Amino acid sequence: MIVESLLSVVFGLINFILLPLQIVDFALDLVALEPVIQFINMALYLIPFRELMPIFIFFMSMMTFRVVVSLIKTIWDLLPIV
Repeated sequence: MIVESLLSVVFGLINFILLPLQIVDFALDLVALEPVIQFINMALYLIPFRELMPIFIFFMSMMTFRVVVSLIKTIWDLLPIV
């Protein structure tokens, strides 16, 4: 359910960006994703998600920090400083 909604948002954004072309259209066949969705549901049932959530949040915050620092350094290097 969550994966399906995330993919529909991503494909919706791609379709919106490619709307002026009208030639390219991405269709999402959800029948093909059914085994993946079942596997994710089983994994979420078996894995103690509540106990692992702090580790996941720490990992995502560190990756976000690294991306932000990289963007700031890239913008700083691109600025024409006299």
